[in-house]
Order: sequence, then C-alpha cells, then structure tokens
Amino acid sequence: MIRSLRHGACIAGAVLAMQTVAAPAPLSPDVVESPLRARPGPADQIVRTLDLDAEALAAVRGRDHALVRGLPLPGGEVADALLRRVDVLEPGARLVVSHLDARGRLVERPLARPDTPILAGTLADNPDARIVLALSERGVDGLLVRAGETVIFSSGPRGRGLDPVVFRAEDLPHGLIDWTTGVCRADEIDQPLVDAVPANPAGGIAGGGSPPCRQAAIALETDTEYLAAFGGDTGAAATYALLLATASSEIYTGQTNLHLTISFLRLWDGPDPWDGPGAGDQLTQFRDYWVANMGGVDRVLAHFLSPRGLGGGVAWLGAVCNESFGYAVSGNLNTFFPYPLVDHSGQNWDIMVFTHELGHNFGAPHTHNYEPPLDGCGLGDCSEAYGSTIMSYCHTCPGGMSNMVLQFHPTNVATILSFLDDACDLTPGATGPAAIPDYVTTPVDVPITIDVLANDVVESCRPIVIGGYDQQSLLGGVVTFSADSGPDGRDELTYSPPPDFTGTDVFEYASRDTPGEMTWTTVHVDVFSFRAAESVVGDEPGADAAYYALTDPEVLPDFDALVPETTEVVATVNFPSTNGAFAGSGRADDVGAVFTGYVDVPETAVYTLFIESDDGSRLLVGDTMLIDNDGLHGMVEKAGAIALAAGRHTVRIEFFERGGGAGLIARIAGGGLSKQVIGAGMWSHGGVPGTPGDLDGDGSVGPADLAALLAAWGPCSGCAADLDGDGTVGPADLALLLANWT
Repeated sequence: MIRSLRHGACIAGAVLAMQTVAAPAPLSPDVVESPLRARPGPADQIVRTLDLDAEALAAVRGRDHALVRGLPLPGGEVADALLRRVDVLEPGARLVVSHLDARGRLVERPLARPDTPILAGTLADNPDARIVLALSERGVDGLLVRAGETVIFSSGPRGRGLDPVVFRAEDLPHGLIDWTTGVCRADEIDQPLVDAVPANPAGGIAGGGSPPCRQAAIALETDTEYLAAFGGDTGAAATYALLLATASSEIYTGQTNLHLTISFLRLWDGPDPWDGPGAGDQLTQFRDYWVANMGGVDRVLAHFLSPRGLGGGVAWLGAVCNESFGYAVSGNLNTFFPYPLVDHSGQNWDIMVFTHELGHNFGAPHTHNYEPPLDGCGLGDCSEAYGSTIMSYCHTCPGGMSNMVLQFHPTNVATILSFLDDACDLTPGATGPAAIPDYVTTPVDVPITIDVLANDVVESCRPIVIGGYDQQSLLGGVVTFSADSGPDGRDELTYSPPPDFTGTDVFEYASRDTPGEMTWTTVHVDVFSFRAAESVVGDEPGADAAYYALTDPEVLPDFDALVPETTEVVATVNFPSTNGAFAGSGRADDVGAVFTGYVDVPETAVYTLFIESDDGSRLLVGDTMLIDNDGLHGMVEKAGAIALAAGRHTVRIEFFERGGGAGLIARIAGGGLSKQVIGAGMWSHGGVPGTPGDLDGDGSVGPADLAALLAAWGPCSGCAADLDGDGTVGPADLALLLANWT
C-alpha cells in the first residue's frame, strides 16, 4: 500500500506565545563513560584499535539520552558525544523471517525487534557533527561526519572475532582496502519518470528559508545471502539493516529535513524468490514480485539489500509513492562497515550505496548527468575526485571510496527538494514535540544563555517553542526567559548560578508544539571555578628532572620514597620514543622520572593537557591528578581538561619505562593555543612563593598592585587579584593586599 501522508517527528519553524507553567521535579544527569576505549598504541596511528567495555555498554543501553564522555577518535583525539537512542522502526512496523517451502509457498514467522541500541547525535563541542553508532557484543559499526571528514567505526565481518577500530576514511593509503568498483546502473535502465539530462539549477530552496519537514516510510527486502552473511543471526542482520536506515536518515535530515522510517523488514532463512543475475534484472524481479504480492505493506518506497555480486546498485529516479517504480536495489553489500585490517578484501561502503540509490528515488541524478556536469568522474575525468559527494562516480577513481564524503552536493539537494515539492505529500501528521536533554558549562558566578531548543527542532515535525521552565534550578540558580536571542530568532533560557556555587545544577524546560502539546526534559549545568594562578618570585626557565633506577616496574612507584640517581633541568618534556637512553637518565630500561615546574598559561580559560608515553605516566596540576596514563604500554596519549587562571601553575609529571621503547611528550591546547608541545617559554622551576598582593611580581606590594586590584574589582573568578579565591575581587582581597603592604 503506497502512502502519500506520513506521521512522525520533524520541524517546521514558527513562534507561539510564551507561557510559563510548573515543571516536574528535575532528573539526575545521564553522564556515562564511552563503551569504546582506545587500546594502547601510538596516538598518531591511522587505524586505532578499540576495546568494548561491557559495563559502560550496559550503562548506555539503560538510557534514552546520554552525554558519553571520552569517545576515542583517530589521531589520539577524544570527544564527548551527546547521543540519543534512535528507533527508525515505525510503531506498527512488521519484521518477519521467511522462506519458500518445497511447493514454493511463502512461510513466514514474526521477528522480534532487535535489542541492540542504535545511537545517534552530535559532539558536545560541535553541534554540526552527526554521529551514528550500533554497539553490541555482536559487533560495532558507526560513523561520524563533520566538516567534510568521515570517521568510521567498525569491527569488520561478523564471526571473525576482529577487534573494533576507528579511522578516517580520508587517511587510508591507496590499496589498504581494495574497494569494490561496483557502480550504479541507473543510467543503464529506462527512467520513465524524469528527464535523463537535467539542467544544472542555481541551487537553494524555492522561496528561501528552511525546507519543510518530511518523512518517508521505506520497506526493506533482503535475500537468503544477506542473512547468511551474519551467520544466520537474525538479530544482527536486522540491526544492521536498521543502522543503514538510521545513518541515512541522519544524512538526509541534516541536508533536506527528510526523515526516514522503516515500515517493513523481511529476512530469508531458506529458499527465496530472488535470482536476478545483475542489479537491473534484480530490480525488475523485485518490483514485479512486490506489485503482485506486497500491496498491503505500508510504504512510500521499497529497497532491496543484498551482498550478492550484482555489479552495484540501481534505482528508478523520482519514484516516491509510485507503486510501479518506487523501488531500488543496493547490491555488493559488505554487511559491515569498512574494515581496513582485512588485507586486500574487496569492500563497498554500504552506507554510500544505500543513500545513493535512495537519492535516485528522491529525484537526484548522478553528478555527471547534469548539464553542465557537477564533476567529471563518471565521464572519465578524475582530476577533482577527492571530496566528491554521494551521487557521484568518484569512487571509481584512484582512491576509491576514500574520495567520497557522506554529503549531497548542494545542487543535488536543490533537485531533491524541488522534486519533493511536486511529489506526494510526505509532511507528517501530529505527534508530540521532542525534548532532548542539554549539557552546558559555565564559570562560577557567570550566567549562561542556552539555546535549549537547538537539539529539539531536528526531532520535532511541528513548530516548537519553549512552553515552560523552572524559574529556579534544583540548587537555587535563577532561570529567565531570553526572547528572540537565539539563531533564527529562537527563544532561549538564561541560567544564573547560585553565588559562589561550583558543581552540577539541574533545571527543566518543556518544548511545545502548535496544538499545545508539551514534552519536558532536563538541562544539566556544570558550574566550574578557575584554578588560581600561583605567585612565584625568582623562578628560572625549564623544568626540574629527577631520574630513578627501578626494578621490573609494571606501574608507577611511590617516587617520594625513592632517591634519584641523577637530576637535571630540561627545557621541555618532549622525548619521542627511543630504544636508547631516556632523556638525561643514562638508562634505556627500568627507569623512572619525575618532572616538576610551573606552566605559565597565557589567559584564563579551559585548557586540555595531554601526556603521551611509553610506558606509564601521570600528570598532576597542583595536588590534583589530571591524567592517569599508568601501566605497561606503547606510546599512548591521554588527556584531561582543567580551568586555569592566567599565570603559573604547578605541574608534576611522573613516568616509568620497563623495557623496549621509552618516550614521554607533554602537550597543551586551549586559551588560544592549538594543540602543541608545552614549549620552553611556558616552563619554569625554582623560585619561592610570592607575597599575596604582589600582582606585578616585582617582589613588593605597593601602589601598582593596589591599582591592579581596584581595576579588577567585582566578579573575577580565577584572576590574580582574587587573593582569597572566592570568585570576586572585593573588600577581603583589599584587606589581604593592605596587610602585606611594603
């Protein structure tokens, strides 16, 4: 049954009158550690091997929304991700397992919804990024798309026992994966619904503004070979099909505001009716069977998934809601996300094939079929293959799928939107508004204005506004309404923390749609203080280094109980891995080292410090251990973030090496600094604590210091003039300064 009107969740964008109502009691934060953990190894390796932590996975499974901390990315990067559980299955979706009996009759049994959570969302520090992950003991598949970069998570073929990995598609050397050169066969079949050579439109959206929210229900068909690729595991096979749909929906939603849902999924555990030798033949057979037998399946499109060597994929263009032509085939599927550690295996990028063929159904031709062409890859010109988009043929050029980014060309977007404007009505009916938790940070005593609806509009198909909010947070903060202050004139909420408060506070708000239905959710605010800078007089450049003789160490010792063999002053802690003597220790193995000094940061900000070491290390700022990189391992980098006031801060780095390579590198980022080795100009050592109130560091407290204190009067968390560290320069600080007047 072909549908013309769908129900679901999207955004259209209008403004309603503000109305404040009481909120339910706030919820506790859903903050969990990443189930994926980077295995020890060089931080700059192209492919990072991961482990899946069972306890953290269980914590993620138990939540509908979570802030997932410490997601490992390529190049030693870690990120926090705002993830939500996503279910692309419609409430009434049918999932079945079928086979043909000896007389050719269809035998069918229901299939339970998969229990593997599929998570989607964005990065906490990059709301434009889009991430999708399927995590289970069966396997790991996922992707992150940001600023033209695609990061892939994969554990490879099922049943092989391969470790999950993460890598950038763009970083893979040519030949590391022998990309299967299957192509789309849409140019080789009759396309009765659209012109073969479309004009190259100017781009954009007719009439300007955002595209309307739309939703498309897709029926998924497979073959016997598809289930066999998962070793007959119906749960894993169903999860992977839904992951393809979820990832595709994230891509389509981000560029066209078109949401994909699944109304039907069929797996085959025995004989099936499919024997098309190529993509075109299989498309016709698929269409004919469904027209004759599957008219009762609610859908706007049907899509065939197969790992068979069909030569690629194929689809009819502009075929949404068309019972005769609303079909597509994605062949040559891996049934796993690309995995570069399977040597010389022909691999397709399943998500690219699936989104490409759907693009045809939604009216988009190949990029080389425009007049003039958007790129020449399909015409034999690979000169500009790198960075090409979903509807191009640039995967057939040298570099294969690593040429591609998971985005549509703006002209393809314009074509899709133009087609959908004239196609069947895909605007959804009424559902409740979305409300997704928010996680923000602010310094002590500093208000923050929060665009609370930013992550709700993507999931809400009606116009939404702020329908209510707590005027007081759980711990006594004040929440006020900020009209028209957000992007596109969106209303926001301003949170003012309680005086001198640090920690996590919580309040709730509701999103409300045009019929007046409201959904409540939680805002978590982490209020932090800046570590006060230390006043030091007489310090000198460099860091103190002490080296120790150890015996077969496996973890860091208690260095305070040991006597160093040698000491020196080093300009920086920047010792790449070597099999020779470590730094100035004179030892290649069984060596320990402690580096102490002050690191002078240029401005008051949140900084990230990094320690890369072989073997173990830790880094402390003052008495606080910021980074724990202990244990036996190769060059592994770990990081920690800390809010520092401008000026000097005591830093201590402990290190040990048992055998083999030895290396230790300290890096910093933040406060206007890109990630870099902590340079010689930032390190100092020795000296004595300065006098409280000696703000200019000249060794005395006098008029210049008084002028500096008065200039900083008022809220000034972490600044040097805040002598008592209460976040405000006031009478108490003035009294301290005057008490030390010289």
